[in-house]
Amino acid sequence: MQQQGEFKIAADSGTMRKQDLKDIGSRLFGLLCQVRSAIVLVAPGLYRLLFLGAVVFVLVFSWHALNQRLPIWDGADFVLSAQKIVERFDGGLLAGLKGWYLERGWRPIAFPALAVPFFILSDGQILVAVGLTQFAAVWLLAAYVYGLLRTMLSPARSVAGALLIVSMQWIVDFSNVFYSEITWLGATAGVLFHTTVAYKHYSLRHFLAGGFWLGLMVALRPAETVLLSIVPAVALILREWKREIVGVWEIGLFVTQIVPVSLAVWLLALPEQNRMAAVGLLGISCLTNAVAARRLINCRSIIVLLLVAETLALAWHLPTIRSLYLWAYDTSFGPMAKLSDQKFSDLLPWEVFWELMQRFSPKILLLMAIAAVFGVLSIRNLTLDENSKQAILIIIIAFLMMAPVLLLLSISGTSDMRRIMPAMLVLATGLVALAFSTGGLVARLRITLLLSLLTAQVVSATANGLNIRVSSLAKLQGLTGHLRQPYTGVDPNVPVLDGILELGVRNGSVSAYTYCYRDYANCERQGLPVFEPVALSTLAKARRLPIQVHFIRDLDFSKPESLAGQIRYRGFNYVLVDMFDSPSAVNRNDPYVIHTEKFIAMEKIGLTAGLINRGCFSTVKRPLCVIEVLQTNLGRGTQSRSCR
Repeated sequence: MQQQGEFKIAADSGTMRKQDLKDIGSRLFGLLCQVRSAIVLVAPGLYRLLFLGAVVFVLVFSWHALNQRLPIWDGADFVLSAQKIVERFDGGLLAGLKGWYLERGWRPIAFPALAVPFFILSDGQILVAVGLTQFAAVWLLAAYVYGLLRTMLSPARSVAGALLIVSMQWIVDFSNVFYSEITWLGATAGVLFHTTVAYKHYSLRHFLAGGFWLGLMVALRPAETVLLSIVPAVALILREWKREIVGVWEIGLFVTQIVPVSLAVWLLALPEQNRMAAVGLLGISCLTNAVAARRLINCRSIIVLLLVAETLALAWHLPTIRSLYLWAYDTSFGPMAKLSDQKFSDLLPWEVFWELMQRFSPKILLLMAIAAVFGVLSIRNLTLDENSKQAILIIIIAFLMMAPVLLLLSISGTSDMRRIMPAMLVLATGLVALAFSTGGLVARLRITLLLSLLTAQVVSATANGLNIRVSSLAKLQGLTGHLRQPYTGVDPNVPVLDGILELGVRNGSVSAYTYCYRDYANCERQGLPVFEPVALSTLAKARRLPIQVHFIRDLDFSKPESLAGQIRYRGFNYVLVDMFDSPSAVNRNDPYVIHTEKFIAMEKIGLTAGLINRGCFSTVKRPLCVIEVLQTNLGRGTQSRSCR
């Protein structure tokens, strides 16, 4: 009987523990409901922003939580720049701030600097930092699109419209790579929102805020931002002049200060040292702005926004104007542009526009455009309300933004869809505003269609981010657009770095050569894991290893006896050679491809003086060999040893 009693007490105790847990859960749920009610009551806008953030977190961060592939190409360079800035903070706050401003990569833009807080927050974990950066950028984008739509629509429709835009395939896809475009789009939405509100209330505060975001856009992608904004800016200034908001005197002062700024930038872009002349010209510009400042502030003009943007953009780019010019020229008209697909060669601007539309969720965009048309049409009233006029104006601005970029793409022949992304965001925002309008024809049908599209996009993106692969979801992506799947295996750069370490290479600079770097897609189709030189460097830095990996593009193989000296002169201690020598597609105009070919041949037939084979390893389904560069050329080259 005593045992039964003890058992009963124990059972009762267990029941009490379960009940306690239920009570705690109920209290927590009630507390959350009270917090939600308080937020809705005190700050309903904040509650909606938090809801947008929760949905964006699922759309964006779930993909990054599963993905194991490191950023490559430009993304790898951005990661490396952010890592170097974080390292500067080890020397103190002032050293860190100096590095934050002056540390630039091959692309001297502000994106790596903006990512630095997330690298610090994640303690240098690359994939976590990348996911947090892109999540914050998309949340910023969603918040500003919501704010802009809120000036024309109800809160619920504004939330739905913002989610419809940020869940579009092309935006979700770019949130999965560590490029600057998503942050660029967030800044675009900021400019559009603050400019719209500034004109509604002629608010100096919003003109200044819009200038900040436009300046950030120029700091992120300078040439494209100038091209995108120049026509709308001129149109808005002429509109203000016509409405007598600004006069000829203010416009003249604005144009006058642009001239010395342009000359200063041109002088700094030249190879000769012209710093003093450039500083003098910038001083003249500052003096002109000081003269015009009071009048411009009083008249609340778009010119104020442009002056703030100009100041911020110059402040960021001033230390690297020359490298910025070389980068812009190289990627638009120079050698790097010639290495691209050149799909737009001999195409007229409107033909380029048609080709680009195929990359921006064309089916969804078409359905949004049809819904927008019905949102404007009305049987009873042929006149447009103010909200519809505002949405149509946004669409017109989108096409004004596109025109110069389409012309540039037609001239250069390059098919870079990223250069037109802000204009496409503005276009989509205008279409959604019209499609969600309460007026027009078949309003309920339009809302049902848009909510169905929203649901399809969110489900498709969430399933893709969680790596759920079902045939029905694959069919759904046929409508919404196919998304980049997360890579759940081990990143190929990991075993390559491990192989280098096993050969005893613990520090120094490595110049890496692989056909798969330029033939990425074809190598993956052949089942060959691909590694990337700069990604190797970021992985080593994340492990706090003093190993730098990059490549040399200007070696002279016609003088083999001096090859070791050439490599040493450029600061490299080792050469990593991928022995895969059967690519399906290479561009022989690319020096990197030729260098890869030469090093593979040398590994097979024998190395030149000053180079020795450190060893080989095979971890990515083919041999990789490490060549050591001797400090002098007195030693003779050795034949390649067999791979382990």
